[in-house]
Amino acid sequence: MTGPVLPEPNPDADRPRWWMSRRLLVVAALIPAVVLLLILGWAIMNPVTSSSGGSNTNFSALDLQGREAPDFSLEGLDGGTVQLSDSRGKVVMVDFWASWCPSCRQEAAHLVELYEEYSPRGVEFIGVAIWDFPDDLMAYMEEFGLNYPNALDGKGTVAIEYGVVATPEKFFIDREGKIARKLIGPTSPELLRQQLEELLDS
Repeated sequence: MTGPVLPEPNPDADRPRWWMSRRLLVVAALIPAVVLLLILGWAIMNPVTSSSGGSNTNFSALDLQGREAPDFSLEGLDGGTVQLSDSRGKVVMVDFWASWCPSCRQEAAHLVELYEEYSPRGVEFIGVAIWDFPDDLMAYMEEFGLNYPNALDGKGTVAIEYGVVATPEKFFIDREGKIARKLIGPTSPELLRQQLEELLDS
């Protein structure tokens, strides 16, 4: 005759309730870390060319006729204040860039040349640096000899107002302060000349 079947001992039965709560907290804390690792792994296996905080490597253009360009006032990287409304009456190109952006570095030299060419004709360039560090930006400006006003959008408020999702993005603004066109990704001197000439002739 066999005796009654006793239940398997539960090692956690004699544990205090606080120990169980602590174990649950440890598991809960590990979940976000696991999710982050999965996201990073997916990003490595599935690279994209344009994403928030990334670099645009493909070119595209958008016509934005009639939209008022949001005004902004930022501290200039070389001192002073950079304010868009100070350039009212001029054709303006606002360039959102970053020192770590490969496409920005590719076009930096010809932006300097084009500014020298077009600034006497009533054109202003304004560089707005985003997702970057002041020391890196100053080194970039010195490396390429940027000769037009540049500022750091440290809080990202200007980039958000303009709907910027990656660098570089350029906005062409007419003399009345309205956005005429948006260029996304790397550009050529010929393409930039075309945009500037169209606005100067309008």
